[in-house]
Amino acid sequence: MSDGTAAPAPHEIALLRSGPHTAVTVAPVALHPRGVVEPGPPGTVRAVPRDAATAELPPAFEDVVHSALDRPLRPHRLVRHPDVRPAVALTRVPLAEAGLPSRPFLGPTRFALRAGLPSRVEVADVRGTRPPWGLGGAAPACGGGDGGGSDHA
Repeated sequence: MSDGTAAPAPHEIALLRSGPHTAVTVAPVALHPRGVVEPGPPGTVRAVPRDAATAELPPAFEDVVHSALDRPLRPHRLVRHPDVRPAVALTRVPLAEAGLPSRPFLGPTRFALRAGLPSRVEVADVRGTRPPWGLGGAAPACGGGDGGGSDHA
């Protein structure tokens, strides 16, 4: 997808499947065989300076992740890096244009099932309709008349 082919890149698959944290974790894993990242202190990853001996230029998303690893970072810190967050958002755009992100599951929550409440789909179906008691204003018992305000002139 990112380079115009039919198959999505590994970080795009991870983004679709599990979200941004996994996508950012997959990028250093893809960069490691190329020799541009290496393990840092325990639990961190760091970038190796590029030179002519390194492999070909990685895709744009992986390049942003590589540049964010100028100092050793843990994966959860890398997700929040100010350069990586926009890259994740820009990765979503072509995927959304292709219609790949699935819609969230709109079933009832556990609380709604236990409480006997309507599901989110049923609630979404009635949006835009007027409630039987009117819209706004004070209640008739409080001197609001038909719910549109006071009857006094």
